[in-house]
Amino acid sequence: MTVSSTNSGANKFVLAIHGGLAGPRASLSADCEREVRAALRKSLQSGAAVLRVNSTGSVEAVLAAVKVMEDCPHFNAGKGSVYTRAGTIEMDAAVMEGAERRAGAVAHVKRIRNPVLAAHTVMTQSSAVFLVGDEADQFAEQRGLEMVDPSYFATERRWNDLQAWKSRQASQVSGQAATGSVEISRGTVGAVALDRAGNLAAATSTGGLSFKIPGRVGDSGVIGAGTCAENRTCAVSATGDGELFIRSSAAYSVSARLMYCGKSLGEAAQEAVDDIGTLGGVGGLIAIDRCGNVAMPYHALGMFRGTIYECGDPSVALYET
Repeated sequence: MTVSSTNSGANKFVLAIHGGLAGPRASLSADCEREVRAALRKSLQSGAAVLRVNSTGSVEAVLAAVKVMEDCPHFNAGKGSVYTRAGTIEMDAAVMEGAERRAGAVAHVKRIRNPVLAAHTVMTQSSAVFLVGDEADQFAEQRGLEMVDPSYFATERRWNDLQAWKSRQASQVSGQAATGSVEISRGTVGAVALDRAGNLAAATSTGGLSFKIPGRVGDSGVIGAGTCAENRTCAVSATGDGELFIRSSAAYSVSARLMYCGKSLGEAAQEAVDDIGTLGGVGGLIAIDRCGNVAMPYHALGMFRGTIYECGDPSVALYET
């Protein structure tokens, strides 16, 4: 599915977000859908509020937008993160700005309420790009970020998913037929923005793959795989089968197709997503180019997503419409 739009004028800000891939529509209750849509609109409004008052606020806008989704239990990031097979929650996040291509990322963090803010702190308050594990948690705590007990991230829905997965694993070991279905989340949340000064930025945050091996790191925190920003080309945030996005350098490949192949944003973004499909996976991404054009292709049942332009209202979608 390809979703593209064009910015109507120069020197106008644009913000696009995603809340990860969507499962079967029948699995989404009416109440849950209303809450997801409301959270997506709130995310867009929070990012746009920054862009309205700060002409160079692309980085701050993507942080604000992603933070809203990290605080919402319906998304696989922050509060709604999935469990590893060991019953722990391990989160990754990254941010990148397009002017100087500065970037920051964290992975395997367990106590930072908003991992995307930790990624930004790595970018702005250290000489590193990527910090992981307990040291990343400690770095964030030392710099005054809000820390929480790991139990803060727990949700009944994700815990029940883990118990169902364990039950199926036990049935398979014993040779019994497994019953029921288990929801596997490959989702992330992300935002990309173009501010009035022409600066691009991208941010991505995730709880990772459901029932992953502890210590596994996906694409969200890997610059060039799930997150990328370059003022000369575009900003990208991805969601889906993380290993395949890493193997294909998917986010960077969109930028490279623009710079070296003369592709349009829509073509470049679609080709990157098609490549994930060729490798046998599912995924999607959101991208904004330096002219403010937006592309949101996905190779899945749906993708939670939204856009807002300076002269428009928030627009959100979950499936084809």
